[in-house]
Amino acid sequence: MMEFVTMLMVYGKGLWAWLSTDFLVVVTSLLRVPVLILLYGLTLWVIVEIGMTSFEWLVRTGRLMKKEQGLRDLEDGLREMKAMINNDNDNDGDNDNATGEDGDDADASNGNGNRNMMEAIGVLKSCTTHRFVLQFLNRLVTLDNDDGQFHIRVLKLIQSIEEEISKRVERTRAMVRMGPILGLMGTLIPMGPALLALTRGDVNTLAISLIYAFGTTVLGLLVGGVAYVITAIRQHWYDRDMNDIRYICEMLFGGE
Repeated sequence: MMEFVTMLMVYGKGLWAWLSTDFLVVVTSLLRVPVLILLYGLTLWVIVEIGMTSFEWLVRTGRLMKKEQGLRDLEDGLREMKAMINNDNDNDGDNDNATGEDGDDADASNGNGNRNMMEAIGVLKSCTTHRFVLQFLNRLVTLDNDDGQFHIRVLKLIQSIEEEISKRVERTRAMVRMGPILGLMGTLIPMGPALLALTRGDVNTLAISLIYAFGTTVLGLLVGGVAYVITAIRQHWYDRDMNDIRYICEMLFGGE
């Protein structure tokens, strides 16, 4: 009986030693390549995001526009659009008084109203190059106003724009966290083999492990830092977009 207990204790100690050393070495060795692949993938992703952000900056600053086009002032565009909408409403009222219940005239009036709305929104589109403001104006034309629920649809449209902004910003915001996490994993994974190589006097393996560790750390921090800058820039841009969208809605529909 004592021999059996002794065998169990010896086996248990051997198993524990294997789990606490060799098993962990195997696990970390298996993670070494996936972590490096993910880091390279994040690096390529951040390069693409740099290109997209640079292009968006060129568009926002008007550097891709022809010199003769230029940008109008938003205030002037809002005043002109408000005047066009008011004239359209006045004309609709005059047509209703003149034609009474004539269905064909009502349809023609609605068609003219839609065209006038498109022309008015076209005026505002010439006053901005901001990505989400233009998306808002393009979708505003398609909103239905037949049942008098236009304001509710505008509110829903603003919420959908906010969701798209959140999704776009979260892409790089995730990279801010994932870059340093993968870099830290890449630092710690080769440390075990490096210490074992040090005890054995294997300088070559030690040097390779340290190069891997420090290289992944730098790469992860670089990805996180660049992603943080991109996120901050985009957040600033899109906050301005939402301020412009809300200002446009208040100026055009707030008093109704």
